[in-house]
Amino acid sequence: MANDEDSLIYNDQIVELLSISIHKGEASLKHVPDLMRDLIKQKRWKKRKIRRTGQVTEFKNFVEFVETQPLEGLGTSINVIQSLCSETPDVLRMLDAEIIETTTDLVGYPFLVKFLEKDNPELAE
Repeated sequence: MANDEDSLIYNDQIVELLSISIHKGEASLKHVPDLMRDLIKQKRWKKRKIRRTGQVTEFKNFVEFVETQPLEGLGTSINVIQSLCSETPDVLRMLDAEIIETTTDLVGYPFLVKFLEKDNPELAE
């Protein structure tokens, strides 16, 4: 992930497109899985420069990024994101992995705790 000014601004463009797609209705919803795939794969959610304010924003926790109101975050819940990506299994796996990788408190995500207990018990502790 590049941290130069152009990359940070591009990261913001992807986040803004995703936020608009989530909040503007059905016509834009078809873009959510592809935007989410790019956002996670390129780690664009972690650091970006918000074009409207010039502010550089950083997140370490993916859930916090999703739940933080725009312009900094997406202003929604993980459940909504999962629903919007429900027909795209690879994106759902990426979401799960990003949550596990960046969230220390998985109590609110029982499906992930069960996954960890079954397949990765050392991470579930």
